[in-house]
Amino acid sequence: MGKSEKLLSKIEKTRKLLSNRIQVKGSLTDPEIVFISQQLDRLLNNHQKMIMYKKRLKSNHGLPKNQEIAV
Repeated sequence: MGKSEKLLSKIEKTRKLLSNRIQVKGSLTDPEIVFISQQLDRLLNNHQKMIMYKKRLKSNHGLPKNQEIAV
């Protein structure tokens, strides 16, 4: 399992946990709910960064955008 798949698995587990805890607690402002929500936000942000990095590599033939090909 690659990094992307592991991250997606963590995202899904955290989503399920958040949903479950919301049903149990019944309050979106409960500190535990806020904490889990913040964890999920970080995971989603990391996933988005990974996607953008891969797109940038693909569009620049494997080089980060700020690097140029030496001729």
